[in-house]
Amino acid sequence: MNSISINVSMDPVELRNAAGVLNGIATVVEANMSLMPVDTGPELLGTFNFGDEDVPVYADTPLTSQQAMMLPSEVLDKHVGRIISEGDDTETTETTETTETTETTETVNTGVELDSAGIPWDARIHGKKKAKLAKDGTWKKIRGVDSALVEQVEAELRAALAAPAATTDNVVDINTAAGPKPAGPKPAGPAAPATLEPEVEVKYVTDDGEWTREQLKRALYTDEMIDALPIAQLETGAMTFPELMGLITPAMTAGTLTDAQIQTALDQVGIQALPLLAARLDLIPQVKALLFPNV
Repeated sequence: MNSISINVSMDPVELRNAAGVLNGIATVVEANMSLMPVDTGPELLGTFNFGDEDVPVYADTPLTSQQAMMLPSEVLDKHVGRIISEGDDTETTETTETTETTETTETVNTGVELDSAGIPWDARIHGKKKAKLAKDGTWKKIRGVDSALVEQVEAELRAALAAPAATTDNVVDINTAAGPKPAGPKPAGPAAPATLEPEVEVKYVTDDGEWTREQLKRALYTDEMIDALPIAQLETGAMTFPELMGLITPAMTAGTLTDAQIQTALDQVGIQALPLLAARLDLIPQVKALLFPNV
């Protein structure tokens, strides 16, 4: 801090004059101080419960990835601190070496929205609101979800996404490949080769039309606002997963369709289990044609 020193005799007049000078200097210093920026430190974003205790979170507070998932998106938008992987309390720098390759990978339009990690939303591990983390664009996970379950579900989803696009090649007759059906109404005839349906894109309904997620984001809609909108009906000829289940459930109840036949159809399109078909809307027309060729 700056300082001044003066020598004043003990004469009352000079003492009063010195007091006036010091008062004037104090007035100038106060005026200059009011113009100086005040460093208030990092912004306090709020106090949040991370399981065992309430923790104040500032804009630059380091957080674990689990803690980051517990914060609202509007808080993460203001957070500029480090996100630390679970079990790692040190800052690491990842170096990725990029090499050129002549290999090309065909991109399949699955008909469902993926997060920044290429994972579709799944009710077993992701939050009901289908919101994404503002920090990295991945789906918000259910609070406290077991990490082993997350790994299992994500592995299943990646396997489903890796299935090839719908095709009419090597179609197997599920009525013979899966063995005889149980007693019940006479089943439909052999499955005809599936016809490719046009790939579909999810659209959301607003008062002024139907729009894709990217179009709505360009119109300043947030992910939360978009997820609250109703989804438009798919293009004519396309089928949703609930609609397919609306055919499968009564057919199994009536005994005209077996688990073995369903699995045979799923095997043909490269899907391990029926619920995972919800992650590959583009394959639903082919599965429907294999199971219900006359519908």
